[in-house]
Amino acid sequence: MVEHKYSHRKWFFPLILAFASLVLIQNGCQIVTTAFYLINGTEEKPPCKVKIKGRVAVLCWTDPSLTYTDSDNADMVGSELSKKIALKLNDKKKTKISMVPQQEVRNRLDNYPDNITGEEDLIAIAKDLEADYLIGVYLMSFEYQEGIGVYQGKATYAVTLIDGKKGEVVYDNQVIPQYVYPPNRTVSSDSVNGAQFRREYIQKLAEHIGWEFYPHDRYDVDI
Repeated sequence: MVEHKYSHRKWFFPLILAFASLVLIQNGCQIVTTAFYLINGTEEKPPCKVKIKGRVAVLCWTDPSLTYTDSDNADMVGSELSKKIALKLNDKKKTKISMVPQQEVRNRLDNYPDNITGEEDLIAIAKDLEADYLIGVYLMSFEYQEGIGVYQGKATYAVTLIDGKKGEVVYDNQVIPQYVYPPNRTVSSDSVNGAQFRREYIQKLAEHIGWEFYPHDRYDVDI
């Protein structure tokens, strides 16, 4: 009986090992990927490596030739987007920051009736606001209505970070792919009205722009 049990184990354990090997081969990629994310996490680092702190201002401005949906205008879009970015930044940044009130930022634009023309203007505004850092977002295109009762947000923009104390550009990203929300479909007015979609779209756009400066989950994607 002892010899019978032993011979049974001789073929049973290799069979188990063979089965385990087959499972590992079939699921190898998934296992390796899972292990990688367990070790390294799913956090996507921001492209801007500057540690933003102190008094921070956010300023969005638009191309004067831009056309807008419904009653939108350059000041309205820039102001709303600036507020959303400021809120996200204040919530996500781990270092202590103090956001410059948006009304104070927008008031400075009265000194630029022909719009902001370059980095020198942003540096001057940062100094005028006594901001340690100023995030400048140049909105080159902005739309969210594909047709009558059909919505999909599309925007192109560039981002510049100014060090107000040094009076210089410390981060500049002028080559950002067009942002589309939702990316692979349109939304019908049967499910949401224009005002609701517009608010959601600006919220998502602000979050996307904020990813230039703070980390996010790489799986946090729009659908």
